Amino acid sequence: MWDFNNLSAEVREGKVYTKDGKIYLEVTPVFIIGEDWMSFPLSSPIKFSSDGEVSGVEGQANVDLNIEKVVSFKGTGTLYFDTDYNFKVELSGKMKLIKKKLKVDGYFLFHHRTHEFDYWRISGSVTGLKVPLDSQGTVLAREFSGGFFYNMKVEVNDKDFSLTYSPEDNKIGVYGGIGISTADNYITYVKGSLSLELNDLGLEGGIARIIGKAWLFDKKHSGDPPFRALIEGSLGDNSYLYIKIQGGKIKLKRIVEIPKGGTEYRDIVLYVDKNGLTMDVGTSSSPWSAKVFSILSGSAYFHLDLLSQNVKSNWFYSASLNLSKSEKIKACKFSFRGNLRLTGRGNIQIVPNLFYYEHGFLSFYLKGEAKCPGFKILVEPRVVAEKEISAPEPWKFYLGINYDVPEELEKWFFLPDKIKIGVDVLKLFNEV
Repeated sequence: MWDFNNLSAEVREGKVYTKDGKIYLEVTPVFIIGEDWMSFPLSSPIKFSSDGEVSGVEGQANVDLNIEKVVSFKGTGTLYFDTDYNFKVELSGKMKLIKKKLKVDGYFLFHHRTHEFDYWRISGSVTGLKVPLDSQGTVLAREFSGGFFYNMKVEVNDKDFSLTYSPEDNKIGVYGGIGISTADNYITYVKGSLSLELNDLGLEGGIARIIGKAWLFDKKHSGDPPFRALIEGSLGDNSYLYIKIQGGKIKLKRIVEIPKGGTEYRDIVLYVDKNGLTMDVGTSSSPWSAKVFSILSGSAYFHLDLLSQNVKSNWFYSASLNLSKSEKIKACKFSFRGNLRLTGRGNIQIVPNLFYYEHGFLSFYLKGEAKCPGFKILVEPRVVAEKEISAPEPWKFYLGINYDVPEELEKWFFLPDKIKIGVDVLKLFNEV
């Protein structure tokens, strides 16, 4: 331990270990500058690696500065070089102006490789702003970000639209972002970013990406947003356009609720290239759905192919209305619960040949119950109307009604559990 005029230093840790066939000696000196109310601790692990001789040195420094109620700063820096003249430096830092509620982040990476190409990246962001974008101040800019990268490529995680960077020769790019909100950021908060990735051919084969995330009726606007979107496109012989919109969970004071399918988002996906277009709105396992006032709900998915050799589409839809009521009159309790539900699915093909099919149901279910001392009355009818259409062969337009027979009527009148009455309208019309 060494202390001199508000500057102290000590070595808190030293160790020797092996990794990847090399021997490492690591020491961690710690320097502290300042008084208790304002201190600058510097922690710097330094690694020396050897495989018979000292072949590389890696050092890391951490800075933690805190001036109470004024500013705080945390930074990390790493430095590496070896006897083959490879050199890498990586710096990152976060500063917070406490009274202004501003946060500034910065990142810098540079890697020189003797026998391969160099690459680097720099980025920064500032959050906590309130810059008006109109004369009334109803829309505010809350944050800005931007950066550059050289000899690196960008990859997008298709699930959460997060970005990762990795070295790749002949790549250069720039990106920028902005976060905007209404004056009351509880209502709407939107983050958007634009990036452009080019190669040595310029725009030929370059990739442009727009990523957006939106929070609705969310004071924190952090974590998984209820809506996010990715738009990606490329120019050249293999040009394409890819759009993906994801919807999560939204709940507005028990009025409207858009639930998630478990932990998965609902998707709208559009892909266009020289071969044609494909589009999906939800999937069969995770359709888009919504609830209104907890009594009206619906779900649907849709798929479309517009390709040079194939033009087809398929879909599914479902909607239901739920009503319930209970009332107590003297010693008796009366209640009923009703459900009206419409479901259907279908598909159509135009190329290479024409085909159409749709099958749908409209069901009505009612459960009425009266409970009084000594007796109970239960009425539970269920009626289903069925529609089936197909074309061109065989042509069919079927309309029918299915009735679920109550168990008591089955026993008393020896009836089946279901009664189905229907007719093929087209067949009946042709016979007439």
